Order: sequence, then C-alpha cells, then structure tokens
Amino acid sequence: MRWYIKYLILSLIFVIIYVSIYQYYDKYFDVKKSKTSNSSELIISVVVCGISRIEEVLAIIKSALIFSTPKDRIKFIIVTENDLLELLQEKLETYQNQRHFLFDLREIKFPGEDQELWRKLFKPCASQRLFLPSVLSDVDATILYLDSDTLFLSPPQEIFDYLRHFNSSQIAAMTPESEHKNVAWYPRFSSHPFYGECGVNSGVMLMDLTKMRSLKWEQEMLRLYEKYRLNLVFGDQDLINIYFSQHPEQLFILPCAFNYRPDHCMYVSMCPVEDGIKLLHGNRGYFHKTENQPIFNQLYESIQKHQFHSNPCRIIKEVEYQIQGTNSSKCSKLSDKFLQTPKRILKRNCETDDYRFDQ
Repeated sequence: MRWYIKYLILSLIFVIIYVSIYQYYDKYFDVKKSKTSNSSELIISVVVCGISRIEEVLAIIKSALIFSTPKDRIKFIIVTENDLLELLQEKLETYQNQRHFLFDLREIKFPGEDQELWRKLFKPCASQRLFLPSVLSDVDATILYLDSDTLFLSPPQEIFDYLRHFNSSQIAAMTPESEHKNVAWYPRFSSHPFYGECGVNSGVMLMDLTKMRSLKWEQEMLRLYEKYRLNLVFGDQDLINIYFSQHPEQLFILPCAFNYRPDHCMYVSMCPVEDGIKLLHGNRGYFHKTENQPIFNQLYESIQKHQFHSNPCRIIKEVEYQIQGTNSSKCSKLSDKFLQTPKRILKRNCETDDYRFDQ
C-alpha cells in the first residue's frame, strides 16, 4: 500500500514537472514565432526626406488607422533626417492623442563614406530601403516598407496576411512593375537584368529583415551597385530587380491591387481588381495633380484633411461628389473599384442618413 501511494505521488510530481516544462516551451515558441512572423504587431516603415514629404507620411498613417480593425496593433517606424525628427515627433504625438498606435523615429543612415551618393541615387533617400536590415537591426520581424506617396484603402492586416504564403526561401514580396510585357519599361528599355517578364516595383515591399540579414542582403546591394552603376535608371529599384533576377526563388509576387498606380488605369484598365484596390500608389506626383486622373488627388486630399473625430464616411462622400465632374478621366471611370474596399470596411460607420450609400 505504501509503495502504491509513493508511486502515485511520484507520478503526480512527474506530471506537474512535465506540464510546467511544456507550458514554458510552448510560451517560448509562441513568442519566437510572433517575433519572426510579426503576427501580433504590424510594423510599417516609411522613409521621409524633405519637409514636403511630411504631409504624405501623415496621410499614410491616417489611412492605416482609418481602415484598420480594432484588434490591429500597428507600429510605424519612420526613418528621416535629423532636422525633421522634432517636427515629426510633435505631429505623431498629436495623432497618438486621438488614435492608439505606436511609432518610432530613426535617423537616416547610409553605409560607407559615400553617403551623398546613396542619398541621391534616385529620389532623395529612396535608397534607404536597401539598408533597412541594418538601420532596423533590432527589429527581428517582417515589416512593410512603403514609399511616402502611398495610401491604404484596406486594413493593413490584408497585405500582412500574405506572409502565410511565404515559403522558407522567400525574403520579400512586391508587385510587378507592369502587368503587360508589351508596355512594360524594363523589357523595352533596361540595360541590366530584371525580375521576370516585367520587373517589380519597389514602392510597396514586405521585407523579412531576419532572412535578409542572414543572406547578407546589404553586401549584395553594394556589390551589384559596383557592377551595374552605369546602367541604373531607377536607382535602388533597379538594384532590387537585378538581385531578384539572380534569386527569383526568394521573391513572392503580390497582386497589383496592393500597389495600384496611375499606369494601371490611365490608358486602359491593366490591373484586375475584382475585390477592389487595396493600396494606392500616387507615384510621379499624382497625389498632387488635379488634372490627369484626379481621383488620386481627390482620395489623397480627403484622407489628408480627415479629422479623427469625424465620420470617415465623409471621405467616400467627398470623393463621390468630386468625381461627378471629372469622371471623363480613365481612372475616375473606375471609381467604384477605388471605393469598393473603403465602403466595405466603413459600412457600419456609414449606416446613417447622412452617409448611407448603396453597396
């Protein structure tokens, strides 16, 4: 009998120890998984060079917060010039008083002694994206890099969901530069290698910083620059294309709806967006042009002017009103696709007499 009781006690102790160890490792595994897959926090990084770009990055942040869901934990990492740090800190703290999000400001940093060379490689500071693995050396996660002239028209979580489709080799995700080879810039004019048939556009880029560091991404960028510097037209985007032309297995291709640009609609509709446009890219200054596809400017202005205490459905109503006089432009004729996802996301907010619209 004593032996049996002793056996039960020892068995109970063993079970307690086993459960404790299992819970510890399960918790540890979840933490590590969260850190590398970034499942608990959506990290969005933007590079800001020049005071004229500040309003653009503030519009990105507004758009992300307007279309995010309550469960989303969003953190913005803004990489900028030293003389803009204080101004951005002030602006972002004002936003933070109205909506919950996290932000971190970092100073621009280029490698080696040729700082000005990299700063002016294409557009001011655009090449900083090449060196985010070292600039954000403490970030062990996949981040979303965005050009400053972009806007969310969908919850940020939607693009991060594509991380589930990454295989063990893939370190980044981007959209094609064009959807049709016959009109694409790279196959017609490029004098250096590029990814796939049409190349890729680097304005929207999911970046697994951990994998990039392990593959010595930045050293490869320096090597490719030395080899192809006389052939570069679009600077850092060209270097990214050259790299993935040599390592196509490392790139995941996103739908064009997540990097929708004027080229997709200004002549003919070139991007299938049955589920609506998700992320808008007003490259070549289209967010600031009132002519030639004004819907880009109308959306940017409506989001940029939005106050967090106001009903976000006002954005949709303003754009719908404005395009009545401009629907002759090719892109404005696709206004239903521009507004499709915002209407779906904001449906609850819009169920009032003042803002109700037909789905």
